[in-house]
Amino acid sequence: ETKSEILKIEIEIQKKKGFLESVMKKLNNSRFSENAPKQVVDLEIKKKNDAEKQIKILEERIANLSSWKLFSIMKNVLFLSSWYPSRVHTTLGNFVRYHALAASKYNSINVLYIVADDNVKDYEIKYFQDHELKTTIVYFKRGFFKYLNYFVAFTKGYQFLNEKNKSKFDIVHMNIMHPGIWQAIYLKWRYKIPYIVSENWHGFQDLAKYNLSFLEMKLIKIGFRFSSVISPVSKQLK
Repeated sequence: ETKSEILKIEIEIQKKKGFLESVMKKLNNSRFSENAPKQVVDLEIKKKNDAEKQIKILEERIANLSSWKLFSIMKNVLFLSSWYPSRVHTTLGNFVRYHALAASKYNSINVLYIVADDNVKDYEIKYFQDHELKTTIVYFKRGFFKYLNYFVAFTKGYQFLNEKNKSKFDIVHMNIMHPGIWQAIYLKWRYKIPYIVSENWHGFQDLAKYNLSFLEMKLIKIGFRFSSVISPVSKQLK
């Protein structure tokens, strides 16, 4: 239906442009503009202005219809991030939230963020709607096996989203590779979901001073290797 409507408007635009061209021929004819009565010339100028306005309106309608057509093929995107605002730290990674909010105007976006909170007894999942943005935060208590707790929290959050959405994610958008890149790598390995990376961390300009472990460095290298797209947010990071 959208294609048919766009086609009708395009035909109407061509008619208006043909009419405008005939009016412009008159106005550009010096014999007409110099010899015709002023009222007649003014009428042709009005026809010209009206035709230009109508063409602009029709072109805007096509642009709007094209936008709605894009909505019908919007992607189901899972936003992951090493930093994100939560009750533990209300401003950490707030720029990632703004990015996700902007993207949610054109795609279906779910944010999944896991964060340690030693005030909880075990695991706690909080889901809420942030404008068009669907957000899931998993709080967990760090135990003796800290990294296992992170993994369990992540799998619980992902399972929760799968049950809630009942649809497969088309792509994962990983924000800030260190230390959370393992989440995107796991989903690519386990569920074959491709991922892209937006990188904001200035630490990549001088990794040596951060004393990252062998495993952390290895995960970063794997993350770069298997990412479909890497988007640094500055020339320095590039």
